[in-house]
Amino acid sequence: MHQYRSDIDGMRAIAVVSVILFHLGFLPNGYLGVDIFFVISGFLITQIIYKETLKGQFTIANFYMRRIRRILPLVMVVCAVALVAGYIFMLPDDLENMAQSVIATNFFANNILLLMTSKNYWNVVNEYKPLMHTWSLGVEEQFYVVFPLIFLFLKGKRTRYILPVIIAMTLASLAMFFLQPRIEPKFYLIQYRFFELAIGGIGAILIRQNTISASIKPFLLFLILFILISGQIFSLQLRILLVTVATLGLLLPSVESPFIKLALSNPVSVYLGKISFSLYMWHQLYLAFGRYFVFEHINYQHALILGVLILATSALSYQLVEQPFRDKKRTTPKMVLAFTALMFLLNVGFAFYLYKINGVVRDVPELGLSKSKTYTGNLNFVYNDRVYQLNKPFDSIQKKNILVVGDSYGRDWANVLLESANSNDYELSYVDWAHKVPDMQNRLDKADVVFVCNSVRAVDSINFQKDPKGNINGLVSRFRIDTAKVYCAGIKNFGSNMGIYYNRGRWDTAAYCRQCTRPDDFVLRMNYVLSDLWGDRYIDLITPVINRQMKVPVYTDDCKFISQDTDHLTEAGAKYYARILQQRITEIVK
Repeated sequence: MHQYRSDIDGMRAIAVVSVILFHLGFLPNGYLGVDIFFVISGFLITQIIYKETLKGQFTIANFYMRRIRRILPLVMVVCAVALVAGYIFMLPDDLENMAQSVIATNFFANNILLLMTSKNYWNVVNEYKPLMHTWSLGVEEQFYVVFPLIFLFLKGKRTRYILPVIIAMTLASLAMFFLQPRIEPKFYLIQYRFFELAIGGIGAILIRQNTISASIKPFLLFLILFILISGQIFSLQLRILLVTVATLGLLLPSVESPFIKLALSNPVSVYLGKISFSLYMWHQLYLAFGRYFVFEHINYQHALILGVLILATSALSYQLVEQPFRDKKRTTPKMVLAFTALMFLLNVGFAFYLYKINGVVRDVPELGLSKSKTYTGNLNFVYNDRVYQLNKPFDSIQKKNILVVGDSYGRDWANVLLESANSNDYELSYVDWAHKVPDMQNRLDKADVVFVCNSVRAVDSINFQKDPKGNINGLVSRFRIDTAKVYCAGIKNFGSNMGIYYNRGRWDTAAYCRQCTRPDDFVLRMNYVLSDLWGDRYIDLITPVINRQMKVPVYTDDCKFISQDTDHLTEAGAKYYARILQQRITEIVK
């Protein structure tokens, strides 16, 4: 058994506090705390299994039993609490998505699910996902599928090859990390993260007594702290690499430094480090559900309240869950496996049920959903599918031909046109930017009116100096088009999450249907820019509904959600805009 080092718990404290502060919105690079965890984990695990391998005592069964005791009981409890809270407070779409996350987390694959769905770790939607943070468990456990096999196969006389193999795999991972151009897979996938855990392992194997000068460690600690608060001074790749190397340097043994002892081995840091796993697992539940049904925006007072709750819950779970299951005297392997298996079956079974019913566990009249009905596929698919069926050439010579070109915002605008009072007077054709259409030139020639529509993210990518009217310039460069018949359907936003408004109705029923929210500041700025650029050919979706307090309604006049996800329109929302903009639509397509 390796000797306990209190400074490592102090490093864990820095890591977990950094992550929590980042998720609260107070520390720009706090997410790098996960990288610190990766290096520490690789260092400690390798330290144990390498010594066991040298003594001929290493077994896969013992390795995974230690991992199960260390991780699974708490993960299962957190997932169960998330499911119960989600069942009580979440809207169907959000509950269905969380059910997917529970299943993925229980199979240690939430990193893959997030890559497939929300993709960008910094996307604001992740703030409302209670299990978003378990992506790191996916990376770590996937590492532990591969890493112990090295020690299993290179034992006995082949032990001398362990270090060269790990170094080779680390260099390969590091090369892939720098060569991968896309940030999303680089952030989430094990092949690009392997080097961080493995570098900790290399340090553990090469470890020698007092291998690093004590005077260097304060510099390394300051470097980590500087990177955590420095914003965008360094590139993401360089930030990760510097934190990884600096963490390894702090892990290497040295003569005791008074400064490091004060900074990392003080009682507060050590205790926070001891309960760091509980802090990590519980914090995102509190922050996500806090944002979902209590705090529309987390300020310093809210952060203090949440911090106290997170700390108290973590202290309890450390004593009641972590410690008992790690203690071989208190829980036998059979007890641990029985508890884990039972919780796994309950979590996955209930989550799968919620996923199959699309998260509709109660009537939600605001979305037109009833628990008594059966829904298949995405809840919004049936309504929106009709727009995708309109990706076809014009075939009418008696009606006005209307072409809508865009992304999901274009789909929304097409729905508004279909809901307008004079929709029978024109034929609608829809083209998604992402798809190539062989007869695009023919549709542009036949169209009497062309609407181009970009989502907020697409607008953000436009260089307005060179491309002032969005993808219209792309159309002009590729096709012949009369720009005089082109209009831009605007952008929109209804706050950051619908859950906060849905749950407010439980204690503020009188004002429930009159709730308003402030659109994202970026969306407001971009709406003004687009309106100025397009002039009278811009269909503004924000100004007609915004009030003097710069807020837009959340519900229609008959108390239906205008948007189900803050960005896209529900059927009720499309009808709402069709009514409000009826005169404008008529003027354009007359």
